[in-house]
Amino acid sequence: MNQTIQFDKGIKADLYIYELNRKLLNKKCSEVNVVELTNEAIEFYSSLELPLIKGVIYKIKTEIFKKELELFGIICEKRQRLDSSLLYYQLYYISLSKHENLHLHEIKLKQSQLKKYEMDTLVVNEFYNKGENLNGCK
Repeated sequence: MNQTIQFDKGIKADLYIYELNRKLLNKKCSEVNVVELTNEAIEFYSSLELPLIKGVIYKIKTEIFKKELELFGIICEKRQRLDSSLLYYQLYYISLSKHENLHLHEIKLKQSQLKKYEMDTLVVNEFYNKGENLNGCK
């Protein structure tokens, strides 16, 4: 069931560039005006020209009914109003927990590679140290 909340005058929100190409930034970008919330996306307008690229994850932080709300997503749609310089965007939500799971998987992979490297280094050092002892005994 698709539920929609519309705000006639818009509500103020802070837009952050949360992540760029898998690098966490979480830097405030601009103040935007939210005009619609659905269970799939949030629509807002701004005078900023925001890029439509896959490697950027945005965070929108606002307060609705005295409750702070943080939404994460990717901007997939942009259109300009004919009567103004404002640009309308649709940010489609991503599940941050699923996104973090991807990062956790990547971190675990890097950890296992590091452990393998450390084990190989220990074996090489042990071999090298035994070789020194043999050379020292001769």
